[in-house]
Amino acid sequence: MSTTRRALDYRVDPFDLQLFAAVVEHGTITAAAQAMSLSLGAASTRIKTLEHRVGTKLLERSKAGAAVTDAGRALVRQAHRVLAELDSLHVEM
Repeated sequence: MSTTRRALDYRVDPFDLQLFAAVVEHGTITAAAQAMSLSLGAASTRIKTLEHRVGTKLLERSKAGAAVTDAGRALVRQAHRVLAELDSLHVEM
């Protein structure tokens, strides 16, 4: 019996991780976009691309804001760790 597996795309931009963490922190894509000096359209597209790359929905969007899914909570925990490691790498270099 063969199982078809989706190829994983590990090309996640650290900026997108920062943006996603900002969405979680600020509660809306609009506020995160402003904090990151992006247009709302650009921020929304980057979040959608990130969701596509990780293969799951990270946010439940509504007019009131963006509620983080379970997968989104897991990603933001890992994003903080990865970003801290990248900061450490830059300091060491």
